[in-house]
Amino acid sequence: MGDSLTGWFPIPSGVKQGNVLSPSLFSLFINNLAFEIKHLNLDEYLQTMLNVLQNWCCRWRLTINQAKTQIMHFRKKCFPRSTRVMSLGSFNVEYTSQYKYLGFTFDEFMNLEFGIKMLARVKAVGAKYKTHA
Repeated sequence: MGDSLTGWFPIPSGVKQGNVLSPSLFSLFINNLAFEIKHLNLDEYLQTMLNVLQNWCCRWRLTINQAKTQIMHFRKKCFPRSTRVMSLGSFNVEYTSQYKYLGFTFDEFMNLEFGIKMLARVKAVGAKYKTHA
């Protein structure tokens, strides 16, 4: 804060968060992963993709945030949710019925109504703030 500086610390791989090289290096990493997944057989299951992701992360010494990793089975209401257990490395990935991505909430039935209501509420709060500022 202010004029204070962070002390030195070791970085065993990659770059510090916020470093100007971070976006470029991440782009290189993610393009390599996309290439590996793209070349999978289309008949293979999600678990195979998760295995490729896990192997890729091990190779590049990256870790997956387990708390932020979930599976959403998009489907019609007449189809049951998958009961297949999916794993990423040593942990089972949990299924979720809703997922918030970039401020928009998706649900497993692709019902956009909840997400649209939330965006409208945020927009209304923003408009109220502008009129009072």
